[in-house]
Amino acid sequence: MYPSLQSKVVEFISYFANINNSSILITTHSPYILTSVNTLYCAGKVIEKNSTYSKKVYDIIDSNCEIDPQKVTALKINKDKSILNLINEELQELNTEMIDEISDSVNEKYMELYYLLMSENDVL
Repeated sequence: MYPSLQSKVVEFISYFANINNSSILITTHSPYILTSVNTLYCAGKVIEKNSTYSKKVYDIIDSNCEIDPQKVTALKINKDKSILNLINEELQELNTEMIDEISDSVNEKYMELYYLLMSENDVL
């Protein structure tokens, strides 16, 4: 699913949960899903802190798509079956980068190869 569509699906799920006062459970390997959830979570924090900002929030995201920060749990289950809380308690946001460590690994390999390429060009 395209990242832009993933974001719209998260908004729809959040909207549906809000209008029905229901709970949702999402499992994903997608950093786009988690980042979209983080955005709606932040919107919920803004409204919770100052409800007069609701209109401004809804100018940024669709109305009723915010996620109530008091109702969020975000966990990562590691390969060794340990469970990690994805909510950074200090910043009160989701650690979205914790779900996408493969990008770091791939990027490190690329950089190693790139430096080899550049050092080979220096020799020529």
